[in-house]
Amino acid sequence: MDIGSVRASGEYDGVDSLMAAVESGLGVALVATRKGRLIPKRVRLKAVSAPPEPLCIAVCCRTNRANDKPLAVFVEVLRNAAQNFA
Repeated sequence: MDIGSVRASGEYDGVDSLMAAVESGLGVALVATRKGRLIPKRVRLKAVSAPPEPLCIAVCCRTNRANDKPLAVFVEVLRNAAQNFA
């Protein structure tokens, strides 16, 4: 599959709604192995054999919110998650 042709077609608020969408035929999803117990019977779980390419995550905001405390906390959480993931 040419990864350049793949695009996000939906956003879901949790694994349950994501799996309901996949089960109804709306596409595919990447999920953590530990979520395997939540996979409906009509959905096939396949292991990814190679690690995915690194993903760049960026945060942007309006300039008048650049010093906003909740935004700073969110950015710090992302930064920590990225460091722990590597």
